[in-house]
Amino acid sequence: MLKTKKSIYLFLTSLILSFILEFEVSFGLFIIPIYFLVLILLSKDKKIFFKLKNIANTTFGLVIPLIPRLLFEIKNNFLQTKTLVIFFFQPKLHNPKPFEIVFNDRLTAFWHYFKSIFYNYNSQIAFGAFLIIILTTLVFFYKNKNFIFKLIKFNLLIILLLFSLSLFYKDNFWFNYFEGIQYIMLFTVLTSLFIISKNKKTYFVCCLILIFLISLSIFKLIRDLNSQNKKTSGFKEIDYSINYILKKENSKNFCLKIYTPPVIPYTYNYLISYYSRKNNLQIEEENFINNQCWYIIEDDSYQFRINDWKKNNIPKETSIKEKIRLENKTEIQLRVKKTI
Repeated sequence: MLKTKKSIYLFLTSLILSFILEFEVSFGLFIIPIYFLVLILLSKDKKIFFKLKNIANTTFGLVIPLIPRLLFEIKNNFLQTKTLVIFFFQPKLHNPKPFEIVFNDRLTAFWHYFKSIFYNYNSQIAFGAFLIIILTTLVFFYKNKNFIFKLIKFNLLIILLLFSLSLFYKDNFWFNYFEGIQYIMLFTVLTSLFIISKNKKTYFVCCLILIFLISLSIFKLIRDLNSQNKKTSGFKEIDYSINYILKKENSKNFCLKIYTPPVIPYTYNYLISYYSRKNNLQIEEENFINNQCWYIIEDDSYQFRINDWKKNNIPKETSIKEKIRLENKTEIQLRVKKTI
């Protein structure tokens, strides 16, 4: 778009940004206005963005991925839209923090994003190598008129603005809020390497850094493949929990109640719906079946929320018949009602 000024690229940019919004709403809400702001700031001809044709292309690109969501909103009386409006104009903070803690939290989060673009996750040497690459590019090639360097400045400015805007959110900042920012960081590192490799004085240094990083990744990959400690996490543990109960019940209808920290067990619900249809099962969420019910209780840093949920969902006249604890501290319990 910056090079050719063709509106088709503006349409494609809008389309991709809208898909990001569909993938992770919070990241999309942040990056869409920031992206266009930076695009306008770095463009020599800013007027092209305000032409009627380009505004139409931008709008069209943004709307296409949102069509299913818009239909859902119309069908459900704009449920999500109302929630979003309330969030912005009447925010309810669960754990508000002072600016100093917010700043440190975001700094830690962004450092975590940066670390995660490299396979050898725990290597401080690798992080140092990445920083050296970017700093070398900025210091020695700042006056470089190469268009690739403009892309580096473009990405760094987006990252800086994403960080700055995130400071205004004073509640808990979950890692997945900016899920996908790693690709912007990775592209910045790769374009930096490309510029360094084009200079005869720094070409050899670039090759050494690349060989070092690739070797470190291969070493870590081999070590992980040979490791006997196969841990499961995220979706795998959720799937394991459901399948554990399914095997125990052996194609019988059963009761299941679930607690997750945000009290939004969507992933469990998707799996339950899938396995219910696949195995022709009825999985009851309210009433005990045959005087027993399964419980999946995930770990929560706020213990009082688990305690409150248990008071409302576990009858006093029940006892634990079976219990296991997974690596992520999720508990699977089978509770039975006491009979007289």
